[in-house]
Amino acid sequence: MTREITNVLSIGIDIYNIVICGFVILSLANKNLKKQTSLWFFLLTVSILIFNIADMANWFSEGTAKPWHSPYLKIMTFIYYAAVPFSVFFFMKYLKHFLHPVEMSEWFFRIIGFVSILYLVGVILSAITGFYYVIDAENYYHRGSYYAVSLVFDAFFYIVTVIPVIVYRKHFNLPTKIALLSYSLFPIIMVLVQMNLYGLSLVNTGMTLSVLMIFVYSHRDLESSFLHYEQQAEKATEKLIRFQEHTINCLSNLVESGDSEGGQHAQRTSLFVQKLAIQTQKDGYYPEILTDNYIRMMTKAAPLHDIGKICTPDAILFKNGPLTEKEREIANQHTINGGRIVRDIVKFSENQDFIDISVGIARNHHEWWDGSGFPDKLAGENIPLCARMMAIANAFDVLVFKHHNNTPVSLEEALKIIQKESGTHFDPILVLEFLKIREELIRILP
Repeated sequence: MTREITNVLSIGIDIYNIVICGFVILSLANKNLKKQTSLWFFLLTVSILIFNIADMANWFSEGTAKPWHSPYLKIMTFIYYAAVPFSVFFFMKYLKHFLHPVEMSEWFFRIIGFVSILYLVGVILSAITGFYYVIDAENYYHRGSYYAVSLVFDAFFYIVTVIPVIVYRKHFNLPTKIALLSYSLFPIIMVLVQMNLYGLSLVNTGMTLSVLMIFVYSHRDLESSFLHYEQQAEKATEKLIRFQEHTINCLSNLVESGDSEGGQHAQRTSLFVQKLAIQTQKDGYYPEILTDNYIRMMTKAAPLHDIGKICTPDAILFKNGPLTEKEREIANQHTINGGRIVRDIVKFSENQDFIDISVGIARNHHEWWDGSGFPDKLAGENIPLCARMMAIANAFDVLVFKHHNNTPVSLEEALKIIQKESGTHFDPILVLEFLKIREELIRILP
């Protein structure tokens, strides 16, 4: 075939490829590209679209008869060669995000990146010295003296796209594996065909057909599988949260196990804190702190407020009668011990806000608004909000329920005592809010 005939055929083939890529891109654009799998597949298809446009522009602009021949052909040829490693990069990122949470080796990506840079250096040199390709004086494209080097790089890129599909084959069903392998196999087949039909745009046709095959037979499965992984991750997270809450409840019950009269103290105070927090949020106080998430974390952390009592000797913890000054000092250490223990318990959560809330409740729930509490003598809003709420909930429960060495009082009497200590023991705003949930407290009480 003459060059003129191959040019016409190649332009027709490239138009066909561009239409296919455009169809896939428009189909993807109508979906939610916030999903990483869809986004990377979208970018992969765009890179191949650019690859085809550049190739068509080469055939379309060769020769000196067209007014736009210079430097159009040189620019498009440069883009044609440079697009290859980018399409491989997008394909690999597509696979990586599909396989999440399975981690692909970072070294694998570094090697691909290093080889891609070497290849692109050759592309840049080609524009100057004709390393991979040459644009002659008559404005025609020819293979360069070291064109075979570009084929070696192409072979590398084809191979690296096959490796993860083989290594992680258990994560793909058969149609998906075939579709993903087509990204390498189709261009390789087209290279072999093109060796006997020089001049036709067959390699990029192989790439286009592989993208179409992935889209038709694989991408929907990949999306559904990706959603499956997300659902599995959510289920695992829910199980972890339930396990965490169960652990917290068991530890709080362990503290109370020696006090048969106060066995539900931790759970009740957690409920009191939640009700107080919701009411306070409703009335617009402390809006920068009291978010829905803060309330959830505080409610979950509240049962551990007395965990430090594990370190308090039973002789002091359950002593009949008043404690001596020395014994009181030892008993008060439960806040310091509690903060330390809680930090060790919840540090695995990797949620710093939850850690801070949990430690703040355990360590500072005996601080007083006027600064006369313990262990840190904090005053006013220097006391963590969660600890100020815990202080009221804890005091209320001790007042209205039978605990070791105390005589319970009525609901009304307990509320009067808490109101009386507003501004000294308790945050005045929180006292007013606590009084507003009287009806809910009645429903909680036996």
